[in-house]
Parts: sequence; C-alpha cells; structure tokens
Amino acid sequence: MSDFTKVMPAYRLAPTHIGDDLQAVAFRELGDANRWTELVWINNLRHPYITRSEVLAVDGVLLAGALIKVPSPVGFTADSPDRS
Repeated sequence: MSDFTKVMPAYRLAPTHIGDDLQAVAFRELGDANRWTELVWINNLRHPYITRSEVLAVDGVLLAGALIKVPSPVGFTADSPDRS
C-alpha cells in the first residue's frame, strides 16, 4: 500500500513535558507505555524523539513542551475542544 492510499488515523494533540520519553507520553495519553511506537509513526519521529536541547530539536525530534499527535478514536478531530 502506498503512502497515498494509507488511511491516516484520527489524532489529537497533547503536550509533552520536560523529562518525558515516549513511553511516559504513551502511558499518560494512551494508558499503555508499550504504544510508544504508534507515537513514533504518527509523528514521524526519530531518535532521540523528545529533547530538552534546542540544538537537537530538528525535524523528527520534538522539543520538550511541544505538542505531539496522539492516536484517538475515529470521529475525534484535532480541533475538538475536549478530550472525552
């Protein structure tokens, strides 16, 4: 399946925090630390994924405090005002 025919999952935006790693974000936002690979995929991330250093915050690496896309149920949009 090409990238043009893949269906992008619905997502919402969640904040990252200083000291977060993807497992912590996955646990806090998805209830399962093992789902961190979904965050890598949906955000197009690469190691070190999240950093406190502005120098290391390049394409594919989030600066701590930035918003991250988190998979959400179908029908939920990133512009929805609440998280329920």
